Amino acid sequence: MKDIKETALYFFISIIIVSGMFFLVLSIPPEIGKLIISIMLSLFIFIGFIFFLCLLNCIFKHAKCCVFGKFIPM
Repeated sequence: MKDIKETALYFFISIIIVSGMFFLVLSIPPEIGKLIISIMLSLFIFIGFIFFLCLLNCIFKHAKCCVFGKFIPM
C-alpha cells in the first residue's frame, strides 16, 4: 500500500510540474516557446535513451544464461 501511495504522489507532483512548465511555455512569445519545447523534448529523448541503456545494462548484469543445463555467467 505504501508503494501505491508513493507512486500516486510522484505522479501527482510530476503532473503539476509538467502543467506548470507548459503554462510557462504558452505564456511567453511563440518563438521562445517553440525553442523551449524543442529543448525539453530533446532532453526527454536523451534522458529516455540513457534510462534505456541503464535498463539494458541491469538486465544483462542479472541475466542467468543456462545452456544445456550449465550456468554461463555474463
